[in-house]
Amino acid sequence: MERTICFAGGCFWGVEKLFRSLPGVLDVTVGYANGTIEEPEKYADYRTVCTGRTGVREAAMIRYDDTEISLRHLLFAFFAVIDPTLENRQGMDFGTQYQTGIYWTDPEDEAVISDIISIEAAAIEAGGTNYYDDDAEFCVEAGRPDTIDDDKIAAILKNGAGRISINPQTMNQETLKTIGRDHSPEDIAEAFKTVRRCDENDRLIVNADIIAGLPGEDVSDIENTLEQIIELGADNITVHSLAVKRASRLKEADKDYHYSHGEIVSEMIK
Repeated sequence: MERTICFAGGCFWGVEKLFRSLPGVLDVTVGYANGTIEEPEKYADYRTVCTGRTGVREAAMIRYDDTEISLRHLLFAFFAVIDPTLENRQGMDFGTQYQTGIYWTDPEDEAVISDIISIEAAAIEAGGTNYYDDDAEFCVEAGRPDTIDDDKIAAILKNGAGRISINPQTMNQETLKTIGRDHSPEDIAEAFKTVRRCDENDRLIVNADIIAGLPGEDVSDIENTLEQIIELGADNITVHSLAVKRASRLKEADKDYHYSHGEIVSEMIK
């Protein structure tokens, strides 16, 4: 289902770039939100907003498919790149237009937003006024292996991340085809090579995510996946058990999939 949410998180160009990179986001439109001026659609231009007298904030309207990405996911991504403890500022951008904010139109979204704000507030309180302490580790969820390139790795290194997660899911080509993934085992191997080539000083810890219980796979298949990923040099491997999404074709084909394959998955985890 198509939904919208609006985020004010400092410079709207940066917010736009972040959310356009997330799978499931259909479109991002930047503009101005909130404010106290009359006819904001007429008078909320850049020069007027910069006077600091309008109350208007730079914002990005996110249009997304909630069967592909959840509101919780979008909110956590938003809080990952802002410091909500700052007033009228984000990074080196100063001004009332850079005050953070979240705006929604669906009443059902309020409970989710309040929940995530509570989680973030608790994290801030636990760490004092410093949003990220000196020992914090930043991990970038790099996504599909076929989307990883030199520029992204350079940006990750430049911004101080210490860990990157590559998501092969499986190293079996037939399974990738079955679950609708366009990447191949060769793409996965190339992603690992790209990270190692760009990370000349070995700063990044490389994690690989795989899934136990994919359709058609048995213990030998996941053993094959593990062997190949270890050979590629993954520093860590995260094993997920399969959760079928509401809109998944697999759910339509086999509504009892989770239960009928439970024993196989248990054996895989062992």
